[in-house]
Amino acid sequence: MKKILALAFVLSVLACSTSGSSDNRNPNIRKVSFTRVINTNLPAFSRILVTGNTLFIPNNNDGTGIKGVHVINTGSGFMAWEASCPNHFPNACSTTLASGLTVTCQCEQYEYNLFTGQIMSESDRQLFGLVNYAVRFEGGNLVISN
Repeated sequence: MKKILALAFVLSVLACSTSGSSDNRNPNIRKVSFTRVINTNLPAFSRILVTGNTLFIPNNNDGTGIKGVHVINTGSGFMAWEASCPNHFPNACSTTLASGLTVTCQCEQYEYNLFTGQIMSESDRQLFGLVNYAVRFEGGNLVISN
């Protein structure tokens, strides 16, 4: 019995190791810290209150993400995604453009689902999904942060 407990302990320690390739962080998108409050009572933002609608909030040198943020009303809450294409370093063509319930990278035309953040395009290499940000709805305001 002691051998089984010792083996379980060793395996649990090894499973918690921080070295190796267990880090799935996207190397193309640096971590940014920000908080952006969007007043949905304003006409420019009120359409996000309808299920299935999306909203693009650009980074106008205010620190909102890297290239901005795409927000979608899923009907059961809101999702917020980084607007910079996750499959290369940010550059002049890496801002994703929204079209309906998807966004497309201007560089390679990779397409992503705004409900899940998953890539919908196929490739011979491993591709990353969109980078997610926290979003909550408080008293008529969307609060997006990282």
